Formats: sequence, structure tokens, C-alpha cells
Amino acid sequence: MSKVTLTMTPLRFYCTHKDEEMFFQWLDSISCVRSYEGVGKSLYVTLTTDVVSRQNFLLLKGLFKRYGHDTDQLSKLSIAESE
Repeated sequence: MSKVTLTMTPLRFYCTHKDEEMFFQWLDSISCVRSYEGVGKSLYVTLTTDVVSRQNFLLLKGLFKRYGHDTDQLSKLSIAESE
């Protein structure tokens, strides 16, 4: 198991400060997220491991889809057999 960094570029929100707040609350709720850092218009999300629970995988996939980011990079992840 090794940590993985995912990239969300460009990082943009839908019209309100509340949307930005909800995005980060959603990201903070995903237990496999170790840290994140914004650089320019990109957000780098580091996960604690490349093996994630099904729930965390679905939360990440939903977040990426909601904000229009490439979900192909989620193929770097494996879903844990048991939780």
C-alpha cells in the first residue's frame, strides 16, 4: 500500500462561497484523505493509501464528478475487499 496524490484542475466552484465551503467539508469527510494543497488553479489531494473502502471510493468519485474533474485517475485506487 502506498499513498496516492490525485489532481483537481482547474479548481472552480459554482457561484457561491457556500459551494466552496461544502466542497471542502465533503473532502474533509473522506477518511482516506491525508491532506490537500492548492497550487495555482490546482488542488492536489493526497490519500493515505492506494487501497480505499468502497464508501471512500464512491465519495471521491462523486466529488470528482460533481466538480467536473477527471475520474480516470481514480483507477490508481484499489477497493478493499472488506471494511
